[in-house]
Amino acid sequence: MDPDILLKIFASLSALDLVIRISGVCKSWRSLSWEPILWKTTLDLSMFRNYFLSQNLDRANDRGLYFFKIAMNHSGLKPERLIFDITPTINDEFLIYAAQRCPNLKELVVPCTRYIREKALARALEFWGSLESLFMSFYSCLPPPTIFETIGANCKNLTVLKIRSCYFTEETAATVSKWIPGLKVFRIRCGEINKVVIEILVDTMVNLEELYLSISGIGLEAASRQPRFLPPLQDESMGQKVSRLRIFHFCVGYCLPCVAVTEGYSSLEDFYSFRVNL
Repeated sequence: MDPDILLKIFASLSALDLVIRISGVCKSWRSLSWEPILWKTTLDLSMFRNYFLSQNLDRANDRGLYFFKIAMNHSGLKPERLIFDITPTINDEFLIYAAQRCPNLKELVVPCTRYIREKALARALEFWGSLESLFMSFYSCLPPPTIFETIGANCKNLTVLKIRSCYFTEETAATVSKWIPGLKVFRIRCGEINKVVIEILVDTMVNLEELYLSISGIGLEAASRQPRFLPPLQDESMGQKVSRLRIFHFCVGYCLPCVAVTEGYSSLEDFYSFRVNL
């Protein structure tokens, strides 16, 4: 078949299809799958999830990292949006590799930071000075405040930050405000948060336009046993503070839009689209 026709067909395929299926057919197809025109500015590695789940677990992580590297090599310097997934596990070495291969990112999604050390994150962020949007998840720990210092020192253009963690403390809020003062959109999903944290964010982040606070089911259970706060809009003084924001959202429990966005999806539509394709 004529290569130009093949390219038109391949252009409708995903990175998963190009890396795992098309490149394995024959040498000519493999060569065509490397054509820059086929690779888009978004490199969504979560689409590989079903493939990994079908593999032997002992090999899935190594094979996943291998295919991720192929995808990054093929995409060249084009990606402006890079979405990792919880599988395979992203470690220090791979994060730095991704930073070197995709230095022009404007949006980065890292849903699992468990095996990434702060030193490696700092090294990667040196390449990602153009970042405008960042999502990071800390499943079983409190994000160390120094991480936000590192982000602020390297990513001067960052205006959107999404964080998921067990807790979000007053110290963390103060550090974010100090080191990332240019934030316009801040989304936090955690198990517990108090009134002082909200006051710090609203009072000190003068550029903030949208604040989304989502307390997970764990936080809801804790609150039902021993209430620690009132929803901000039931507090008159707090209501006045947040009224300066263009958007203020506060929810407790399973709020689907918040869960979707703090799992790394840009919108609820992206979340639904992914679920449908599972």
